[in-house]
Amino acid sequence: MRPVIPTADRHGLTVSARVYGLLLQLYPVRYRREYGPLMMQTFCDLTRDAYTERGLPELTRVWAHTLADVASTVVTEHIDEWFNNDRQPDFSMPAVEVHHISKSFANWRGQLKPVLSDIDLTVQSGEFVSVLGPTGCGKTTLLGVIAGLVRPTGGQVSVMGQPVQSLSRHVGYLFQKDALFPWQTILNNVLAGPLFRGLDLSQAVARAHEWIGRVGLSGFENFYPYQLSGGMRKRAALAQSLITEPDVLLMDEPFGDLDVQTRTIMEEELLDLCATTRVSVVYVTHDIEAAIRLAERVVVLTAAPAHVRALYESDIAKPRRTASVRFQNRFVELYQQIRSDLRSEVLKNYECI
Repeated sequence: MRPVIPTADRHGLTVSARVYGLLLQLYPVRYRREYGPLMMQTFCDLTRDAYTERGLPELTRVWAHTLADVASTVVTEHIDEWFNNDRQPDFSMPAVEVHHISKSFANWRGQLKPVLSDIDLTVQSGEFVSVLGPTGCGKTTLLGVIAGLVRPTGGQVSVMGQPVQSLSRHVGYLFQKDALFPWQTILNNVLAGPLFRGLDLSQAVARAHEWIGRVGLSGFENFYPYQLSGGMRKRAALAQSLITEPDVLLMDEPFGDLDVQTRTIMEEELLDLCATTRVSVVYVTHDIEAAIRLAERVVVLTAAPAHVRALYESDIAKPRRTASVRFQNRFVELYQQIRSDLRSEVLKNYECI
């Protein structure tokens, strides 16, 4: 039972809370709306307990820590909001717009090597787009530009209606090799993203358990990545990417190192997960069959410096299960056309040798 606080002291604590409320106004509006009430309640409980247990010296110490925390957190949140331009996404706009993007890299002599050349691409909200092209044509570079990891030499990229100037919270990225922390359990790997974004620990853990279950890894929460198979690590990486609810998911040959059967299962699970979210997907692959089966549209890039050679509508009825879709006439037609385009571009690389 809490001790009774004298009226004068209660007045002092009330003033203290009001001062803290004024300090909360220094935070960005988004952050204040989401966490303000919880922060205020925590502060009031902490100051009351500190004062009743140890008096004014302990209350002074709490205030010193509070001021230091507010000073550092306010600056961090404003910088984060400024760099990430973290406004609410506009789902009426295309998810990704690539306008006349070009990119060149310099070798050790300072000579520029063009990789991307005048690429135009639009991905609608909720759309799944596959990207195919010869090895070394710049597919990964294109994903890097969309993600804000690579600055283009020319052109402009927008994600959810906002120009890409740096890393964006609206984008998730699934790499060729899973980016799991080897020293952390699967649970800690999956909940890392929500924690970095300021979610309460208990909420982050609950969401992590939910997503681990959605990718079929229930019971493996306390295992480490090295204790799982390749397919299970990919499942964990998928949960790690989707738990942050990105508006755009970039995937760079994420299942390329899996065996055929496991890859097929993962691709079908990916489609199921995308069907339950609003995520837009840009999926880089060398597998023509997977590109057609997974996507609404297939983009074929030329040999480097890459530009868009062709764009195909994958107008095959859903659901597209592997066992049946490959025997459909439209699938065979698309496969032959895309294979012909890719073969022509691959041969260009050999002609240059």
